[in-house]
Amino acid sequence: MKAKHIALILIFGLIVIVPRAWAWSPPTPVALVPTAKPIVRSYPGVTSDILGIRTGMTLAQAKAVAAKHYTGKAHENEKTSTIGTNYKGTLAYSKPFVAQVDMSNNDNSDYLIMKFGSDVSGNTAYELRRALSFPNNPTKEPTVSAVKEALIKKYGPPSYQPNPAQVFW
Repeated sequence: MKAKHIALILIFGLIVIVPRAWAWSPPTPVALVPTAKPIVRSYPGVTSDILGIRTGMTLAQAKAVAAKHYTGKAHENEKTSTIGTNYKGTLAYSKPFVAQVDMSNNDNSDYLIMKFGSDVSGNTAYELRRALSFPNNPTKEPTVSAVKEALIKKYGPPSYQPNPAQVFW
């Protein structure tokens, strides 16, 4: 009796699963075409860049500027990505594009992360981050007030002032 129940369950399972397996289709590559111009932010009177790299720069432009700063034994790492969607049971995906470039000096005390949009945006930078640390000589580490002063000088006064109780510096 048990064997008949197990056999019926297996047959029913095959009836449900097999048609789905036949309906599967392999992913379809699609080309993404730029349909809009990238948004380039403008801040009059303020240089909004990191090492001369600004949002809206193409991958080639940003890498060329960064290469001037990270020389010698610098490290560079590119991360590629694709954009995919499932439309009416068909998986479509873009060709791979460079989504992120990380660059650093030899001891990783100066680390830059540049993120790029897909080909639809012209593969332009939309996020830049730089981290500096002073592991070999902490005495050269700038004071918090010096860092704040340099940031205000370069980017202008803060547009947001957090609650002093939430500031950890």
